[in-house]
Amino acid sequence: MDHSHGAGITDWAGGAMNGWDKVPGTSTLGDNLAYKQYHEDDIPNYWAYARTFTLADHFFSQMIGPSFPGHLAVLAAQAGWAVGNPDTNPYGLGFRLPLIIISPYAKPGFIFREVAEHASIPRFIERIMGSTQTLSDLDPAAQDGQANDLMNAFDFTQQPLPPLVLQTRRCL
Repeated sequence: MDHSHGAGITDWAGGAMNGWDKVPGTSTLGDNLAYKQYHEDDIPNYWAYARTFTLADHFFSQMIGPSFPGHLAVLAAQAGWAVGNPDTNPYGLGFRLPLIIISPYAKPGFIFREVAEHASIPRFIERIMGSTQTLSDLDPAAQDGQANDLMNAFDFTQQPLPPLVLQTRRCL
């Protein structure tokens, strides 16, 4: 699938989120991957994660394509002005994304419904580590200072969950 900014704008369709099938390459021989639903038999590991860990239902990309700046934002709460970002700051929220929170302190079977984004991950780290500064204090382009810290997805008073050991699955 096309992860470019232009494809993202088409997918987003002015906020309607219904342009996924209008981007070339999103359907090969009629498979309509953009609208595909996966059942437990298709992706058993993800279903095991869902039963064991917290899933976030309102987690968003912090920009509309391409993928690379979003990956940078996960690590640094900003994209370092990577090519393809909109010229405005802040960028605003992009697409909804899956987030699986894997931790011995994740709330089992919990659906986290607060709005969060890529910058929430460094914000969580700042909170856990007791930082009095955020990355956005150092760089105005960073968005962690305004991001949700994900703390409500965890229960640090619970008995730590045991490790989830999955069976190796051979993909063909």
